[in-house]
Amino acid sequence: MSRAHFFELFRQSTGSSPIQYMHRFRIGRAKEDLLHTTLTITEIAEKYHFSSVHYFSRLFHKVTGHSPARYRSQQ
Repeated sequence: MSRAHFFELFRQSTGSSPIQYMHRFRIGRAKEDLLHTTLTITEIAEKYHFSSVHYFSRLFHKVTGHSPARYRSQQ
């Protein structure tokens, strides 16, 4: 199976690309940690292997509409 064919099948099955799916999955796990642990935002970014806390914060905001700190404080 070619890479392009796999990506197309994955998109048909999940509604998103494999990268988008993984981003949403990792952000979902980070959301749980924000609500249920005392880990810092930096520790959570490192735990889920984001390249930097800044990238994590930008992606988190893009996916949820809130910064990680605001998400934690509002929940």
